[in-house]
Amino acid sequence: MHLDLKAIIRGRCYGLPELDQTASGSIGLTQVNENTAQLRWFLIEPEARGAGWGGKLIEQAVLFAKEKDYTSVILWTNESLIGARRLYQSAGFEVKEVRKQMLSGQELTEEQWELVL
Repeated sequence: MHLDLKAIIRGRCYGLPELDQTASGSIGLTQVNENTAQLRWFLIEPEARGAGWGGKLIEQAVLFAKEKDYTSVILWTNESLIGARRLYQSAGFEVKEVRKQMLSGQELTEEQWELVL
């Protein structure tokens, strides 16, 4: 698998890991304000899960945020995404806000996580 977070456009960081020359995941980091970056578009395709690439993507995005002198990184996720939540917690993120909303007749619990750098 190839991992490269060098694709930086206007202070944003994007990563696309490859498995057998096929994009098998993504991660992005965007600026919220002068001090805060937001982790976005985090996805690992099912066939690439369990090999540690999710943790490596998060680690590289956090390193990029530190290099750019951000003081924190936030992200939004859903309570039901247990695997992703486990990765965020392992990387040091903590839940800071929880909101419930109705979506297509189903209650959805969104969580904001934060990592202080």
